[in-house]
Amino acid sequence: MGGFHILMNYMAALGKMVKSSGLAQVLVHSDIYSEVTVKQVLCGKHYNRGVWAHKILYEAISRQKLKFLSEWLQENDQFDPLDSHNISIDDNLREWTTVADKVATAIKKFDSDTKLKSNLSMFWNSYLHAVEAMLGFIRAERSGKFMECLQRVHSP
Repeated sequence: MGGFHILMNYMAALGKMVKSSGLAQVLVHSDIYSEVTVKQVLCGKHYNRGVWAHKILYEAISRQKLKFLSEWLQENDQFDPLDSHNISIDDNLREWTTVADKVATAIKKFDSDTKLKSNLSMFWNSYLHAVEAMLGFIRAERSGKFMECLQRVHSP
């Protein structure tokens, strides 16, 4: 089975995962796709539309997650790397890397804290990780990196 067919099956699995989560209604009511198209996307029938839909949903959920992360950091009197560093494009790579590391650490703490409190946050995080795996596979497939494709298929 080639990469295209692996992705089509993967998108069908993602569709089953989010079947009754309300994401289909989000895509329909925001006038992104019609109801019929959303059903076909969630069945893994439309490659381009499916990838695009999952990218849009990924971005929307990620934005909400960052909003809740910022609120969580303020509630827990934690250092907020999203607020405290207003670095410009001209700043050096080391500062950007430091901020990115702090954001990644804050997200890990936030995820572990919310995982203990909510099954819903665990569900949304698993969806985000699944979409990241799909996008990583697409990137590896398009760049011809066969070993990276295999790693993406076998990664949890």
